[in-house]
Amino acid sequence: DQTGLSLFPTGKYTYEEKGSKDVLVAGHEEKCQTTVVTASSMSGNMLPFQSIWGGTTAASLPCTRAATQDEADALGFTYSHSNKRRWSSKDTTKQVLEKLIPYLNRMRQKHNLPPDSKSLLL
Repeated sequence: DQTGLSLFPTGKYTYEEKGSKDVLVAGHEEKCQTTVVTASSMSGNMLPFQSIWGGTTAASLPCTRAATQDEADALGFTYSHSNKRRWSSKDTTKQVLEKLIPYLNRMRQKHNLPPDSKSLLL
């Protein structure tokens, strides 16, 4: 599944004294988002996430020197750029499948299934 995540979440409500003429609304126009593609197995294993960022170059992706980058890399997270809309594309879907195929192969081996046994992605 995939969902849009706001990078700067804002509340849905504002508060001001009753009868006020002006109500300050900060951040409600914020549209800075990324799309996150998530997957899990039928056994409940969470599979690596993919985040899709707007832009067309590596400069639009998260910093590679982030504090938890090594942990994210070890878990198999991927960072992709798409277009200005941050939506999945054929290319980003292929990147997700490149991460899922090794998992499916490990599960086939673990359960003594033939290498050409079918898998179902929902």
